[in-house]
Amino acid sequence: MSAWIESIGLDYTINFLNALVEIDEPAMRALIETRVPCGEAMASHRTVQVQAHDGAEPVVGVLGILNGLFGVDEEGWGPLTAVFENDGTLACFKRTPPAIERKK
Repeated sequence: MSAWIESIGLDYTINFLNALVEIDEPAMRALIETRVPCGEAMASHRTVQVQAHDGAEPVVGVLGILNGLFGVDEEGWGPLTAVFENDGTLACFKRTPPAIERKK
């Protein structure tokens, strides 16, 4: 039995997620695209990324929770980004570009 890992960093997480995409892209895509309703307490969490538009019930997904685990930058972006191909295939996960690069 393997020992518990006390600390997992962002790069390890990205590598792990990408390995899972290689193993089963359809399953990973379905997980990343799935959103479930959440309560106001989660919707107002300072780092978990939740979607709520025009008074609709807030929803959260796995990526929003993972980004909440690792925190957000000054603009509220999480450090993990899911990259999709034009045909909707989940290509990979990567680090979210810094705010200055997103503005270009």
